[in-house]
Amino acid sequence: MVADDITTNSLNLSWPKAVDDKAVTGYQVYRDDVEIDRLGPSSQRLIVTGLSPDTSYRFGVRAFDSTGGSEPLTTRAITLSEACTTSRFDDVPCDHLFWGDVDWLAEKQITIGCNPPVNSLFCPDDSVSRGQMAAFLTRGLDLPNSGDDVFTDDNGTVFEQDIQALAASGITHGCNPPTNDHYCPGDPVNRGEMAAFLTRGLDLPTSDDDVFTDDNGTVFEQDIQALAASRITHGCNPPTNDHYCPGDPVNRGQMAAFLRRGLGG
Repeated sequence: MVADDITTNSLNLSWPKAVDDKAVTGYQVYRDDVEIDRLGPSSQRLIVTGLSPDTSYRFGVRAFDSTGGSEPLTTRAITLSEACTTSRFDDVPCDHLFWGDVDWLAEKQITIGCNPPVNSLFCPDDSVSRGQMAAFLTRGLDLPNSGDDVFTDDNGTVFEQDIQALAASGITHGCNPPTNDHYCPGDPVNRGEMAAFLTRGLDLPTSDDDVFTDDNGTVFEQDIQALAASRITHGCNPPTNDHYCPGDPVNRGQMAAFLRRGLGG
């Protein structure tokens, strides 16, 4: 088991796929000997949040099969980072909901800010445009450059190279089917579109688990199910979380959380 991207209140756990003479049906995750989550057989990572800074925890993972059998518990002791005392961005203070996610994004150089050249702000409440989405994914996935000029509406824009890289990697097909010669870089990204971007970019496995009730029959249903199975989304209406809100726009703070969960492993 590996723990990385450790912050003051969260961390990312990952583990290898278990091998069993009977089909593995899932994984149990423990914190200090108490089960905190139960995942499906295709999930080998979990973002754990709500922890306390400068505190030690013991985490464990155990695979179980269809007969009720399980393997021995694998454990690891981890100490979280000290509490935040300064923030990289003036508009994302230490007590901000997405501080840890935004700080991680900046640490990985996936974002440099939103007000160049000073870049003292992150603009967490601003909607994410399709151009910005291309930049986030190109940096986060370290996509290679491409000289293929696929779209006609991104020429000369600040995100042109990112958009070309995204298209060359098969992560975007355009925004005006069936022609698809436009990318619409200035349009806001909604949660359904974001699911498709992340599912393609991270090559997430498909899932038949119908977690949400408001995505049935939508064009992004399979992408949303893959995102949920990989624990990158938990829903949009806590604590019930039976909705995904596929048509809602994504703001930059939310995107930081999605990207960290998706790329953190």
